[in-house]
Amino acid sequence: MIPPIHTLHDLIISGEISPYHLFKKSAENISHLNPDINSFATLRPFNEPTIHKHSSSPLYGIPYSVKDIIDTKNLRTEYGSEFFKGHVPQEDADVIRALDEYGPVLQGKTNTHEFAMGIVTPVCNNPWNVSKITGGSSGGSAAAVSSGLSLFSLGTDTAGSIRIPSSMCGVSGLKPTTGSLSVKGIFPEAWSLDTVGPITRYASDIPAIVTAMGFKSPRAKSQRRKPLLGIIGNLTESSDTNVKFAFYSFMDHMVSEDLVDIKEIHIDNMESMASAADMIDGCENATIHRSRYENNPELFSVESRNQIKYYSSLKPMDYIEAKRLRMRQGMEFNSLFNQYDFLVSPTLPTIAPDKKEIENVPFDYFMKYIKFTNPFNLFGVPALSIPCGFSRDMPVGLQIVGGKLRDIEVCNLASRFQEITDFHTRIPPIAKNINYFDI
Repeated sequence: MIPPIHTLHDLIISGEISPYHLFKKSAENISHLNPDINSFATLRPFNEPTIHKHSSSPLYGIPYSVKDIIDTKNLRTEYGSEFFKGHVPQEDADVIRALDEYGPVLQGKTNTHEFAMGIVTPVCNNPWNVSKITGGSSGGSAAAVSSGLSLFSLGTDTAGSIRIPSSMCGVSGLKPTTGSLSVKGIFPEAWSLDTVGPITRYASDIPAIVTAMGFKSPRAKSQRRKPLLGIIGNLTESSDTNVKFAFYSFMDHMVSEDLVDIKEIHIDNMESMASAADMIDGCENATIHRSRYENNPELFSVESRNQIKYYSSLKPMDYIEAKRLRMRQGMEFNSLFNQYDFLVSPTLPTIAPDKKEIENVPFDYFMKYIKFTNPFNLFGVPALSIPCGFSRDMPVGLQIVGGKLRDIEVCNLASRFQEITDFHTRIPPIAKNINYFDI
């Protein structure tokens, strides 16, 4: 079993283990398993004096990794792109600088889809089945946590890039409220949608991480004795049978344990919300890469070239109309949280697909996955994926969505779910022989 961060913190504070011991063990684990899953792009040499001070911080001495789209001072950061081969930032991203004050130990950079522009992360292999994708674009981060190589990892989420790989790899990943954490020093995908957040095994570890990253939690909202959850029927109905079974079995268990009440709901215009989010994402991304595409298109993958070409060909009014829909429907969507404490759905309609299954598919093929996640990017609300079961030996994800700035409450609900289930503690067979810190 891989212990939660707070357990390791207690052992560090008591002197039973040291940060050096943890880092050394994690480095051994990476050396053993990374060749099979390729979650890491760059490793950082350990410098013991950087963590020599005793600290009561809940993250003190905890090894963590960072998606290779987030700047780390003096550590190679290539954004998954040929354009930035050998690039070494001179400054840390704001969230890295904030985390440093709490004493976690950076292991290195995790692989990402090129410029975070896809949901596959082609260079990574899923720890549960190396013939399947990890999801993306934070695929390396999710694979590192799933296999125990990192105790937490930072990813980014513009359309689902934390939640999608978290679901496919069987871990817990939060897309925070948009704007609640600084994205300065993170290569942009779409400036009005980008977020940065943590991927962990235990949802209970997330509040300490996002607090260290700079999240300011508002006063807790008064809540019913039992939260009322709205099950988004639109998404559940379009899920595979096995995913649907795992999702409803999990929710029935939560109801039988008297943790929540549930009600099936239908949210109007979910398809148009997903299309609007995709339009904004694609157009802003094409704008960001315009000069690179015009001057050196050959340095992009074929998939990225096709994506940039398509969104560059659209009319400005298409983008403007998507922004108008965002404003028009945002108030109506957010009013749902006056009726329901949280919304829930499967994170994705299927388990992770086989790599061969998605060879040479058009870039819009993945919309069937993204439409489960990107509406919540459109409206800027927090959304968390946790494992809720398995299908054909692959993880199935549950998505919990809350009102704006209710990130901690979302995590607390997920933690209560995980107190009475064990899906999040399960370890991929490929990692069964990893030495998890001698604990």
